[in-house]
Amino acid sequence: MTNIGKFNVFYSMKKITSLLLVFYLFSFSCSVFAQEYKSHIIAKGETVESIAKSYNVSKSALLEANPALEKYTYVGMKIRIPLVEKNEVETMQKEKINEVEASSEQLYLADSKAERTVPPINTNINNSSGPSNVLIDEIRYGFLSSDAMSMFFSMGNNHFFDNSLYLGTQIGYGTSFAHTKIYGSTLTTTSHYIILPIELGYYLWFSEERFTAIVPYAGADITYLAKATMEYDNEKETIKPDKRFDIMAKVGLKISFGFFLDFGYAFNDNGEYFYAGFGYSF
Repeated sequence: MTNIGKFNVFYSMKKITSLLLVFYLFSFSCSVFAQEYKSHIIAKGETVESIAKSYNVSKSALLEANPALEKYTYVGMKIRIPLVEKNEVETMQKEKINEVEASSEQLYLADSKAERTVPPINTNINNSSGPSNVLIDEIRYGFLSSDAMSMFFSMGNNHFFDNSLYLGTQIGYGTSFAHTKIYGSTLTTTSHYIILPIELGYYLWFSEERFTAIVPYAGADITYLAKATMEYDNEKETIKPDKRFDIMAKVGLKISFGFFLDFGYAFNDNGEYFYAGFGYSF
């Protein structure tokens, strides 16, 4: 055999050997990376989910290995159980994470719904649970007798110690008129004064909404006489009073419903009078 013939035979054998080696390596790789399975016979009461859980594999992997499970199952059915690999573990972990996230989202939605159903806090004193201040104004008419009356307007603040007990302080302006018959003529006395009403009261609420209440109270009216005049037979002159300051004790009852009606009795050593008024809290 010539050298050329020997070379061709040698080259052909080498080529065949190389092809066999490549095929062997390919077959080996396929066998290494191929999915391995074990068998399982479906028993009574078992489901796809329970089988997947018992073998610690994902439901999707079990259905991929047994497509028929998507259509039907029966007792005695033989199926393949894929062995758990890294990618299967990751799939199961992702499924668990998704379940946890779904549960967390449901809890969040439930909390949000509950939060939306909680009524907002009302800062009005009628519904407040703690101390607060309420501004008030009032117009009061006093009746000393059939020939004498007084009227004043005041504004102030009621400080509530709780939902019911309060201390009220106000400041206002008042005037009074008195008419006296003397020898057929009328003597009219007019007084202008600054008044400082102080009272301690208690709201007796009719309902839990704290809107309507009866309010008994007691206190005092401190007055400063700024000016007094006397008019008789069309002649008017200023009177210099014996004293500028005066204090009258008072007791009263209010009916409160946003607006309030005020009825009371004031007295001291010099006299007494009944009064009625109305006002508004805001």
